[in-house]
Amino acid sequence: MKNIDRLGKLLLTGCLILFGSLALLFRVQEIRLAELRSSLRQLLEVRIDLAEGLVEAEMSGRKDSPFDQSLAEARLLQAIYRLKMLKLSDEREAARLRELLRSQDLLTSRLDLFRLNQKIRKREAELRRQVNDLARRQSLAFHWVLFGCLLAASASIHFLLASLKAQKGAVERAEEVALRFRQMAESVHEVFWIYDLPSAQYQYVGPGALDLWGHPPSELFKNPKAFRDSIHPDDQPFVRELNHRRLSVAVDEVYRIIKADGSTVWIRDRSFPMERGQLVGVVENVTSTRQIHRWLSSLLNQSRDLIFTVDQLGHCRFCSPACQRFFGEEFQLLERTLEPDRERLAQGLKEMSPLEYSITLKTLDGEELPLELVGAWVPEEEPPLAMIVGRDLRERISLQEKLLHSQKLEAVGRLAGGVAHDFNNLLSIIQGYVHLSMESQQPEEFLEEVDRACQAGARLVKQLLLFSRQQPSQKQPLDLAVVVSELEPLLQRALGSDHQLEVQLGAGQSHFIEADRSQLEQLLVNLVVNARDALTQPGEVHINLRSDTQEVHLEIQDTGEGMSAEQRERIFEPFFTTKELGKGSGLGLATVYGIVEQHRGRVVVESEPGKGSLFRFTFPRLDSSTPG
Repeated sequence: MKNIDRLGKLLLTGCLILFGSLALLFRVQEIRLAELRSSLRQLLEVRIDLAEGLVEAEMSGRKDSPFDQSLAEARLLQAIYRLKMLKLSDEREAARLRELLRSQDLLTSRLDLFRLNQKIRKREAELRRQVNDLARRQSLAFHWVLFGCLLAASASIHFLLASLKAQKGAVERAEEVALRFRQMAESVHEVFWIYDLPSAQYQYVGPGALDLWGHPPSELFKNPKAFRDSIHPDDQPFVRELNHRRLSVAVDEVYRIIKADGSTVWIRDRSFPMERGQLVGVVENVTSTRQIHRWLSSLLNQSRDLIFTVDQLGHCRFCSPACQRFFGEEFQLLERTLEPDRERLAQGLKEMSPLEYSITLKTLDGEELPLELVGAWVPEEEPPLAMIVGRDLRERISLQEKLLHSQKLEAVGRLAGGVAHDFNNLLSIIQGYVHLSMESQQPEEFLEEVDRACQAGARLVKQLLLFSRQQPSQKQPLDLAVVVSELEPLLQRALGSDHQLEVQLGAGQSHFIEADRSQLEQLLVNLVVNARDALTQPGEVHINLRSDTQEVHLEIQDTGEGMSAEQRERIFEPFFTTKELGKGSGLGLATVYGIVEQHRGRVVVESEPGKGSLFRFTFPRLDSSTPG
């Protein structure tokens, strides 16, 4: 609307200047035309005076003439004076004409009179032409002035109507904005208000005041001090100081008020000074928010987990009390992270990838603290921040080691059944050769056989002891083919003589992985013992090993009873077992799954009833040169 008014004023001003100039030109031409017409009249009067003066001068010389000579002279002198004034006669010519007039011999110089008459006619023709041209231009200027007046009038009317229309549209838009503001203010829980400082009156208060304050908005219109009186007595001094500040700057504070029913609520009061002495603000109930804040603060103070936030560079912005006990109020996550986890974590933070890590940090006391980190990014923050929860893994690792050891003991007990037959055979051999040596005259031959049998039994016992001994978890580069090959005799004994074990190690391939040997041995023994229990009649267990450029694949397949789809989905659940009561704890495959997870591997199970089971394990492959 402002642009329309400005453009209309500019156009109207331009039209007025243009056609005012035309009107001024018209007036100048009108004055000039009057001057030219006056000159024409004077020329006509000169011609008349000259002609009548000559006639009277000629007639006055006759006898009995009624004309007076002096009158003729007066007319001629007047004509000569006017010719001089009109610049049609110079001083010399005028003097000569006056001399002829005094000598009464004017008629004798007819040539001079003729020349003078021609000059008068020529000037008269020139003046008439100027009058005609000027009259034409004046008529044209008159029409232009008339057209300009009409154009200026129509333009003024047009822009006046446009301005009125724009003003009407602005009023409608203002009413629409006011309507939307009211609809918005009445549809939210916050209370909007507008206060006029000069009149010390509220101009608008949202209907939410009834729920927030306990009184209707009309109460504030009647008594603007009613809300101030409801402020909690302990917060009154603070709010008085706040009211002084809000006159010049925006404020955002929290304090308490007492509702009409006597209950106390916390409110957040925000206000902004506006032009023309107005304050605009919004009030909201934050009682539940403060309660949640207290709960969260209590939770953070009591939580044993380490809760903190970091940016993409690993700078900690917030630490929970548990986190501060280990690392202080602020710390550098990457500086506290031990190798080789540091590079992996730094890359994850830089790329804002999902935060799921098992890493080891160094505490303020220099202790190595294993943590499980789980978090999420908050991209709305600038810079983006990650909220992370770190769980101390020391107790879990201890429990896992105890569980693994108990599983080893269970596996040893189950191995004992498979080894008992071989051990009884060795005892029978020893006993037989002892009796023979006692009856023989040369017992040395029999004692050598006894010694070999004892050595075989000792090797068997040593394998059982090595497998059952509790050893600390330690990952190192291992050739999986070597582990399977060295464990093959023990696996065959665990399987029993009624079943066949076939091992294919993928000759010519590198099977190096980073792993804990004792855990890999436990994984193999648990699966072979489970396969033995699944073989209801003489069957086979196949162990296949192969590698590609990135991974090492271990497959263990049996020809046993197999599993249903429901059983297959639950086999890795702790304490789930398909065996009879007393024949299994249900922790064997759960332990296997935990070992695979610790080695960053994957496991897939394929099984159908009556078709046996196939376990496919995949581990990240190391370059064969890594072990050195």
